[in-house]
Amino acid sequence: MNRDDLIKSPSDVRPHVVLLGAGASRAAFPDGDGSGKPVPLMNDLVEIVGLRTTIEQAGLEYNRQRNFEHVYSKLCSNPKYASLARKIESQIRNYFSSLQMTKETTIYDRLLLSLRRKDAVFTFNWDPFLFDAYVRNVHIGSLPEIFFLHGNVRIGMCREHVGNWGDRQLQCPICSKPFDDVPFLYPVEEKKYSNDLYIEESWNAARYFLKEAFVLTIFGYGAPASDSDAVELIKTAWLERSDRKIEHIEVIDLAGFCSNQPPQADI
Repeated sequence: MNRDDLIKSPSDVRPHVVLLGAGASRAAFPDGDGSGKPVPLMNDLVEIVGLRTTIEQAGLEYNRQRNFEHVYSKLCSNPKYASLARKIESQIRNYFSSLQMTKETTIYDRLLLSLRRKDAVFTFNWDPFLFDAYVRNVHIGSLPEIFFLHGNVRIGMCREHVGNWGDRQLQCPICSKPFDDVPFLYPVEEKKYSNDLYIEESWNAARYFLKEAFVLTIFGYGAPASDSDAVELIKTAWLERSDRKIEHIEVIDLAGFCSNQPPQADI
């Protein structure tokens, strides 16, 4: 297609897929959320959410050099820490549920409004910012589809009517039952993506969109060791259609974004 064809028929172009990690939220809210609360990354989540006290009260020593991924994986590998792991999960959900959008336009608002209905945004983040940005912009124009690959604090789903999901406070339009929580996927090496219907469908959508995409933007996703399966899935789906000699991949790195230095690859 030439330039004029693209201008006249943008819908003929294959999708643009955006993949978000925690670095995207930190970049969108570098000074904290709407109430000033800091937005955690994996390497400072223990301190920001206040998990250090919980861990040490249980008689465990917390090493500041080890991020939440390592701490949680260690707890889950030992059955005697099961109750502690559940307590930590509750603290994390409560903290992320309390985060709020700022009144000012954010990166998330601009991202959604810059894409088309045929595009898609996938996030690994538990925070509510992508969903809240979608809600406050949906009346403005056609927005891309959004998916939460590791669950999210703002969304719920109907277990009886697969495909009906939305604001956690709402109810299924078919059976009128309140939505159930979509569980978080925590950083352990063996994540069970098929254990939850919403998450399973989100990963199926990721396979489809990554296969069809012409542009892939990765923003603030560090590809942690506990996500090796996810990284492999992304690579496999991206290369399924072709060898990708003419398609585009953009990588936006948090350090480069926040320091005004040239972005560096983070995956």
